[in-house]
This record gives sequence, structure tokens and C-alpha cells, in this order.
Amino acid sequence: MSEQVPQGTNNANSYNSYAYPGAPGVPGPAAAGVAPKRPKQVDSAFVLLMVTVALTVLSVPAGIFIANADGNTVTAEGVVLLVALGVICLAFTLVAAIFIRKGHNWARILLAVYTGLSVLSLFTGTNLLGWWGILALVVATVMVYRKPSPAYFKEMSQYRQHKALNQA
Repeated sequence: MSEQVPQGTNNANSYNSYAYPGAPGVPGPAAAGVAPKRPKQVDSAFVLLMVTVALTVLSVPAGIFIANADGNTVTAEGVVLLVALGVICLAFTLVAAIFIRKGHNWARILLAVYTGLSVLSLFTGTNLLGWWGILALVVATVMVYRKPSPAYFKEMSQYRQHKALNQA
């Protein structure tokens, strides 16, 4: 009969408490070959980013309508510029949202940079989303950087590495 040794003690069957989950000999999602569970914060951030996508789609025609209602006629170049900016903003938000949900850390960085540029656009008067959309971006960005979200992105990276090694 073997004696149970508390976790964290020094014996051959325990693991180093400083090792990362998924390292050889360390239990964790990557070691088990199971994808980690996505935290609620990541799902909530995804929903906020989808709201931002909807606001982006609505803001282009609304911007044209508002400019025309003020008595200013929007030129063809202005319409093309608004549509191009809308498509770029839409692309950034969609790519960030999809890959954040999949647990890619680079998408968090992309979202942070895009959010920073959007906040700056409030001060320059060139914002496309308006303050509601930018607020949604800021809240989503904060959510993917607060605990337990960073651990999820780290575990997903380890899971993908483990999966790639097993397929090779």
C-alpha cells in the first residue's frame, strides 16, 4: 500500500509547483489533450465585439445621413472614405473577436492597439463608432486582460502546441 504525499512536497511522483501547466510531467489541459474551458469574460468580450461590429455597420450610413441632414452634401470621395474606414474597422473587430474566442494571444494585442487608436480618434474628431462603440471596445479589451482570461490564452497556446506535436 502506498502512502499519499501532499501535492507540492518533494518526491518523485510530485511535480514542480513552478512549472507551467502542460509541461512534461505537469498535469494540465495541454497534457491531457483537452482544450481549456473558455472563461465567461472571453465570451462576454466576444459579445461586446459583435455589438461593436453592428455599430460599425450602422455608423457608415448614419454618418452619411447626418452629414447630408446638416446641409453638407457628402461627396463621392467622402462616401468612399467612410465606407473604406468602415470596412477596415469591421475587419479589425471581426478578426480580433473570432481569434480571441479561439484563444489566440495576438488577437488580444490587436484588440488593444485598435482600441487605443479608437480612443485617440475621439479626441481628433475622426471617430467612426462614436463613444458607445468605443466604450464597448474598451470594456471588451479590459475583459480579455483581467483574470482568468490571460490564463486561458496561455493554456490555449499550450494546447495548440501539444496538439501540433501529437499530429507531427
